[in-house]
Amino acid sequence: MDQSKIRTLLVTSNFYPEESGIAIYSYDLASKVLFEDFEVSVLTTLPHYPWWRIPEKFSHILPGKTHINDLEVIRLSPFIPKKSSALGRARFEYSFWYHGKKVLKKIDANEYDYVVAIMPTVSAGLLARRVSRKMGIPGVVIFQDISSLGALQSGIQGGKFLYRVAKFLETRASKWASRIVVVSEAMIPVVSGYTSANVPIDLIHNYSLLKPSNLGRSEARKSLNIDENSFLILHTGNIGHKQDLLNVVEAAKLLEEYPDIKFLLVGHGNQEEKIRASIKDSGNIELRPFFSSEDFPKALSSASILLVNEIPSLREMALPSKLTSYLASGSPVLAAVSNQSATWKFLGDAAFMVDPGNPKAMADAVLKLREDVSLREQLTKNAKTFSEEHLSSSAGRKKYRTLFQSIGSQG
Repeated sequence: MDQSKIRTLLVTSNFYPEESGIAIYSYDLASKVLFEDFEVSVLTTLPHYPWWRIPEKFSHILPGKTHINDLEVIRLSPFIPKKSSALGRARFEYSFWYHGKKVLKKIDANEYDYVVAIMPTVSAGLLARRVSRKMGIPGVVIFQDISSLGALQSGIQGGKFLYRVAKFLETRASKWASRIVVVSEAMIPVVSGYTSANVPIDLIHNYSLLKPSNLGRSEARKSLNIDENSFLILHTGNIGHKQDLLNVVEAAKLLEEYPDIKFLLVGHGNQEEKIRASIKDSGNIELRPFFSSEDFPKALSSASILLVNEIPSLREMALPSKLTSYLASGSPVLAAVSNQSATWKFLGDAAFMVDPGNPKAMADAVLKLREDVSLREQLTKNAKTFSEEHLSSSAGRKKYRTLFQSIGSQG
């Protein structure tokens, strides 16, 4: 290690080369933010999200120590559940903690000066707590999501039991930190109950890492084999319980009499086969795998509407990572989310809002946006303005650098 830099361990269950969600921010944090002033090691898992399996294209990635550019990466091989359930999630958490604890036993007591944990994976916070106590070093917990609320609000089997356990563990996984970061203002009242009053909680929004496509809508559609004449509603990202995509399927069915209206769902997740079966006989909705990083910006610019859809019970737990890309894309956003959710509070007038779990409300909104060009233009303008003012990568990285430098100097 370069002894001239502060030696830092980042603990996260999601990291490169995963292509969506928390992984893209974990990697950016390690490679673009921490790496500037710190000697960085990463303790993580094998790539598994959002598939909840290791895809064939990543089968060459093995447990153990390796390097990505100049980042030292230590990969664990925890149990990966095939279905979303309380038991499956608990086994994943325990397995990550158990394998991580074995690795940390072999690390010298003066190996690191500083530790960072990214949650909602509670075991990441518990492992970071172990490092902090063993080495007497400061650190930070970053809440990208809140596991306990996720269990309670996302409707998974056994969620109430998992909520109680996760809340207890989240508290233990947070109390050691010198600082806590949340990505949504709605998380602050919840997270403040996990730690002592003198520990600062910083709000740092996830920032946009998307370079918008320079192709026009027509050119983008041609390159992706998308009907140039359709009014396209695009939903990207995880296909799980929280996304409640059966609501979108039902809305699409209500609009089958409009031949130009098409829905495109892009992504992977544990509800993928269920959604695939539900659209089997529908001619106006399609399910595709993730676009490549090169094609993703084209896909966003090809959309007539970008869609966010959440289960009605979601509240403070999380912000979908796709929002930053959506708002920077140049396409208008339609959000079917609860008015008590973090997503609703975050988006404000940057999106057209409708009630979640209401297919007719979504169908009516699609028709309204289809007819009202000026409304789509205003939504696009609002989204771009919000993105430029609050979600730029330079501003977000600067906030993290300032935070890490202030804590790292305590080591």
